[in-house]
Amino acid sequence: MREYAKSINDHYSRIDLEKNILATRENAGIDLQALFRDDISSFDEFHISGRDATDELV
Repeated sequence: MREYAKSINDHYSRIDLEKNILATRENAGIDLQALFRDDISSFDEFHISGRDATDELV
């Protein structure tokens, strides 16, 4: 389990993660001032059950 936790921490503690995500969206032609749910779902809803789990949590 420790390796799993380390993997998660390594992924989310990367330097400039937010900048990389926004740059990727911008390079795809997405207006960062008018983001929609579908604009971020490819990396935000990759957990088990995807959008359905997010909806249920909300």
